[in-house]
Amino acid sequence: MSKPILWIVIPCYNEEQVLPITAPMFLQKITSLTEKGMISDKSRVLFVNDGSRDKTWELIQGFAAQDEQYIGISQSRNRGHQNAVLAGLMEALHSDSCDITISIDCDGQDDINAMDAMVDAYVNDGCEVVYGVRSKRDTDTFFKRFTAESFYKLLNAKGKVLYKDFGELLFTHFGISGPTVLSASCHLKGDGCRLVLDLKPALESEKLEARILRDLEQYQNRSMENALVDLLPRSMIPVVLRRLDISPEMQANSLTKQKRRALVELLKAFPIDITGKRPVSEAIITSGGVKVSEIDPKTMESKRVTGLYFAGEVIDCDAYTGGFNLQIAWATAYAAGMAVG
Repeated sequence: MSKPILWIVIPCYNEEQVLPITAPMFLQKITSLTEKGMISDKSRVLFVNDGSRDKTWELIQGFAAQDEQYIGISQSRNRGHQNAVLAGLMEALHSDSCDITISIDCDGQDDINAMDAMVDAYVNDGCEVVYGVRSKRDTDTFFKRFTAESFYKLLNAKGKVLYKDFGELLFTHFGISGPTVLSASCHLKGDGCRLVLDLKPALESEKLEARILRDLEQYQNRSMENALVDLLPRSMIPVVLRRLDISPEMQANSLTKQKRRALVELLKAFPIDITGKRPVSEAIITSGGVKVSEIDPKTMESKRVTGLYFAGEVIDCDAYTGGFNLQIAWATAYAAGMAVG
């Protein structure tokens, strides 16, 4: 029996800092599974560039030139994480050289070793869909736990941490959005919640202050609004300066040590008070629905009404953003469809 060809599908958006670290990890996993005899040596690592503005696509092209097991496709603009995953899956489907796919984020925070069990379930147990959820981070290295927990915190009115995450966040005309916000929204209950952002998670406070000192020295004769252009997006500079009561016209070499320390503290813990959610009509996924205990998980048939089947969002089953809800919809629909015939 021939070994199945695996494609690891990895959506990428502005990942130039992490790709050089995680790309070899994914290739090594392909190599490891091949050496164990679990998959074919024709297996591939597929990167999907989701309209990145940095050097992500250049890096992907470089990897592909170095090793044929790296391949990549690029979208003309940023279309969102789930669409990038779907584009990768469709590429694999139409390649005629792929038997199984596994999607995983580029940052390497998911357990890459879980792929062994997933492939085994396909090869030996006959499973056609395998769904994996990260339940805890106890096995992460200290660095992974630190960065994952320091970037994003959602607090309730009493200061209790409701949710922590690391990932993409967008400032919009109405407030904040992005994958991490969508995941955090299910924990947002009651009034008085506050979001605390670490805007520079890769830098400890001491290193961040050193970085700021370097920029202030380099641009000492500039105004503060122009001295921070290498540190922050231009549109965010006025907001930060206003929070610190620093005049945008102040010359960089006039900034006091006290204000500089306050800048460091603000960038490491930028608070945003949450006033509410967007309307349900804009929701990506909703919670609630038919209880899973009332459904046969093998066929998706109702345990109460014979011949009634459920799939997707109508079921009381939802997950964090990252393609998981799409996977739930596909898996439950497939199971129901196969049962109905």
